[in-house]
Amino acid sequence: MRKLLLGTIVLLALCSCNPVFPDYELDNFWKLEQIDYKQGETFSGVPCDFERTDSIYFGFARNLVQIQNLADRFQQDSYGFSKYGKIVYTTDSLRIDYSVYKADDGSAKLLQSLNKCGVEDYVTAFSVDRLDKKYLILSNYKVILNFRRW
Repeated sequence: MRKLLLGTIVLLALCSCNPVFPDYELDNFWKLEQIDYKQGETFSGVPCDFERTDSIYFGFARNLVQIQNLADRFQQDSYGFSKYGKIVYTTDSLRIDYSVYKADDGSAKLLQSLNKCGVEDYVTAFSVDRLDKKYLILSNYKVILNFRRW
């Protein structure tokens, strides 16, 4: 009986070492460090001539993303731009979906705010070029987004 109990405890301890969620490396807050445009431009300080990347954060949790730009002056509240969207993540790709806001009255401002954060449309697909404990690099045909875990 003792051996059975001990075996059960060891088995439970070993099973608890596996990650609970399959995208546990992505699920976190990421600070946008740099936006590289494929035309050759790089913005690490003042993208779009207004904003600073040190105030842009992406938060991923399971199937959701929150993009927050604390310096976005087109938003009325003092916290800047912040909206939630959906994501579909696989080991080599990430799709960000803000299409639920497409029919809203402020959809043009939303798209403008997303553009400043490196997201060019309501639904944008990226390839995951690097994802580890410190860095995340997303790219598509137009931009490369470089993040550091926050």
